[in-house]
Amino acid sequence: MGNYYRQEGMGVVELAPDRCPAGHALGPNRVLVGTQPCLCAGMPHRTWQCVTCATVSVWPRCEFHPHWVEWEGVP
Repeated sequence: MGNYYRQEGMGVVELAPDRCPAGHALGPNRVLVGTQPCLCAGMPHRTWQCVTCATVSVWPRCEFHPHWVEWEGVP
């Protein structure tokens, strides 16, 4: 697992992919951000769906939705 949160000043920022697995840019009006409750990870999944191609990126990986592409996070 990578580092998915970053402290900025007195707050914490959630990191997100800037491109979908197909290479489309994600950002305002280009991505649907969601949370998927699930038992496989012991915590909810964060999802990002590209509005151009409908590909879903997810963190952490979901065993019940293997077609969702796991986002690897930042180095």
